[in-house]
Amino acid sequence: MALATACGSSPEPDVRVEEFDLRTEIDIEAAVYAGPLYAVGSTSVIEESGTSWDLGVPLHGIAYVDEAGFPAVLAVVGDGGYVALARYGYNSGGFQEFTQEPTNIEADLLGVAGYFEMKDQLTLIVVGEDTLGVGQGIPEEGPLVWTATQPPPGGWGHLRDIRLEDDDVCVLGDAGALFCADVTTMIWGRVELDTDENLTRFCGGLRWEAVGSNGTVVIRGLPAEDTSVWTTAQVGSVDLVACSSGFSAAPVVVGANRTIYEVVDPTHAQRLVTLDWQPLTFDRETGFVMAGEGGHGGYLVEVKSY
Repeated sequence: MALATACGSSPEPDVRVEEFDLRTEIDIEAAVYAGPLYAVGSTSVIEESGTSWDLGVPLHGIAYVDEAGFPAVLAVVGDGGYVALARYGYNSGGFQEFTQEPTNIEADLLGVAGYFEMKDQLTLIVVGEDTLGVGQGIPEEGPLVWTATQPPPGGWGHLRDIRLEDDDVCVLGDAGALFCADVTTMIWGRVELDTDENLTRFCGGLRWEAVGSNGTVVIRGLPAEDTSVWTTAQVGSVDLVACSSGFSAAPVVVGANRTIYEVVDPTHAQRLVTLDWQPLTFDRETGFVMAGEGGHGGYLVEVKSY
């Protein structure tokens, strides 16, 4: 079933997708814009020019960690607690090699986020099946030290994605699971949502929307930009697999039917464009670069008439 469409009086949006090819045929699971676009799928990390690194492990998540004064890091995660890092080389002008980080994690990892503290200390937070792990250290001085975060009563459940902005970090997963913490304390609390749908992905861009199964959209800060309030909307019955903050306050969501919609109110979404390939992720930096099945990519562009 398609998502509900907006009222007939709403104008048809003038939107197009400028497509590009990542020079691979694998399905892209996650991507991040770090100058060029970097993406993960199957066992490979792919840079948009076609350069790739086969790490030999199924990969599911990627993060770009950048802070003034520190060499940037690309972190990727995958099956069996796999974590690998690449440091930016100023002499080489890019990321050259990925090094596996030994962890004490056995679960398959689906999401990763990170930040730098003083003295070049890197903190990574990873999520997976009933797992939330934290790794800390200075990469040039040796492996990160990994600790498992104490789960809440009932456990974490199946965590699928993580978002970190400034000192605020949240994770989400199946059966309406949503947990948030301040990174300075790492004390996690569950956010009670009015849904038990599986939540699949946080949006990129400025806001904190998330999407899930059966047309579920979760929005933080409504009403009145109160970040302690999370509102759940149902905009149809199509499973939503990715999202962006959109061209305005309205999130842009991607259905499992290859269609991109703009959520215009808590019960309706307006179709923007349907593609002949399935987008699976928006990058977190720009919020408008997408990638998906068969190595396809695209930029979501709003066309305005003057």
